[in-house]
Amino acid sequence: MEPKVFAVRLDRLFSEAELARWLPYTDRARYSRLASGKRDASLAGELLARYAAWKEFGADPLRLRISRAGQGKPFFVNRPEIHWNISHSGQWCVCAVHDAPVGIDVQRFQAVRFDAIARRYFLPEDQEAYRQAPDTPREFYRLWTKREALGKYFGAGLRELPEQAAKGCRFWWSWKLEGYALCVCARDRS
Repeated sequence: MEPKVFAVRLDRLFSEAELARWLPYTDRARYSRLASGKRDASLAGELLARYAAWKEFGADPLRLRISRAGQGKPFFVNRPEIHWNISHSGQWCVCAVHDAPVGIDVQRFQAVRFDAIARRYFLPEDQEAYRQAPDTPREFYRLWTKREALGKYFGAGLRELPEQAAKGCRFWWSWKLEGYALCVCARDRS
């Protein structure tokens, strides 16, 4: 099985009926206390994870209990065989679900200090690939989402990733969300 990706626009409002179908009552109360911007992104991610677990694994979304590991990587306490990860940027929230550890990142294209960020966070070989690319902004986002997805796969921060962290991992990229780059990271089974 390859990782499956689900996406939803954050500007879409959730009706009470949708919340009741996918989110336990106790979690609805917790989300009602968050500020609206953070609430919408967090809620979209959790709903996508529950939906993906139902769609791909037949899990009852109302019975799934979520907790977080050391660096904040989410998991289902009562269904540890279902691995998932979420990301959001701009108007999109995405979720990857898999039968093994997985990380996902989505980034909206925007003007940033590409060179400074690349020097600070990219590995030497990635810095070289970035410098040699004909479309440096697109290459920047390809490498940035790869690094973020890898960190989320391990449940580690970017600075904590060992240099050889990507060894044994496989990456999938998508440019289907216009103006966004998306990358999924999972263990290479080939």
